[in-house]
Amino acid sequence: MSDQSSQPIVEQPESKPSKGPWVLAAVALIVSVAVGGYGWQQIHGMTQQVQQLSEQNAQLQSTLSSAQTTAAKQAAQLRAQLAQNQQDLKTQSSQSRIVLSQMQNTTQALKQQLANLNIHDLNQWRLYEAQYLVHLAARKAWLEGDITSAIALLKSADKGIAQLHDPKYIPLRRALADDINQLDSLPKVDIEGIMIQINSLREQIAHLSLTRVNLPKVSDAAVPSEQKPSWKTRLADSWHKFINQFVTVRRRDSDTKPLLAPEKAWYLKQNLQLQLQQAALAAGNHQSKLYKQSLTQASQWLSQYFTHNPAAEHLVNAIAQLQKQSVAAVKPGQLNSVELIDKAVDQISQQDSSKEEAK
Repeated sequence: MSDQSSQPIVEQPESKPSKGPWVLAAVALIVSVAVGGYGWQQIHGMTQQVQQLSEQNAQLQSTLSSAQTTAAKQAAQLRAQLAQNQQDLKTQSSQSRIVLSQMQNTTQALKQQLANLNIHDLNQWRLYEAQYLVHLAARKAWLEGDITSAIALLKSADKGIAQLHDPKYIPLRRALADDINQLDSLPKVDIEGIMIQINSLREQIAHLSLTRVNLPKVSDAAVPSEQKPSWKTRLADSWHKFINQFVTVRRRDSDTKPLLAPEKAWYLKQNLQLQLQQAALAAGNHQSKLYKQSLTQASQWLSQYFTHNPAAEHLVNAIAQLQKQSVAAVKPGQLNSVELIDKAVDQISQQDSSKEEAK
């Protein structure tokens, strides 16, 4: 008993609890918070992108609707203006027919006068023939605007008078030379050729194709990396794969334009053809302002809706060349040879009358 009581009592050290599980829990909590925050940022960003795309789509639909309304109004205005131009053309054609009828009556009277004349002198016949040619040249120049034919007729008349070999007709030949130079100095306007070219362009409008938007291809495959990804990269990839099962957002940075529906494209082509038809009518009526306005509008529509189209670029270039040509009416001055040759014929007629009376 005494031995046991005399032995010292040894205190056992108290065991401390392990901190390992708490550290792992803290790390897991931090990772969860980080993953949750990153995922919330991604979802928030994707939501904003989807909202922006929706707003852009709505804006494009509004722009397309406005363009369609404007195109319909312009088509109605063009049809009304075209109808008015056709009415004006009919009125001018009626007036031209009246003047032409008067000129034809005058020409017929001259022919009848020539038929009734008892001409025994070849020189008299040549003078009467020259008078007919000069009057016909005046009609070509003033009424029909055919300057080339008028010049040819005046040259023929001068050739006939030259064969008379009479010095008293030198003032008449000088007047003919002045009239020929006057007509030759006028600008040559081939209205018929311009109208034919415009009508040829109108036929090409139906074969045009609208601009196609070529979007860049989007690759969904991940780019392989030679380095071993970290745990953060693997965590982000896992999160993206999880999100992509529900929402897929592809970013496109290229500018896109709304394509017209087929029926709207048909209206656009009809408006283009109306503009070119209006330009052709304006050229025939020598309306320079309307002619250039119609060609300018057609060129703008071609450049706007048919970009990167070789056929459309050819039409734009052809229209640009047509815009440089003038369709203003060429009005020649008074042909002095008309008055002089009438006086010469009157003198011959008076001489013949005096001879008949003397007999």
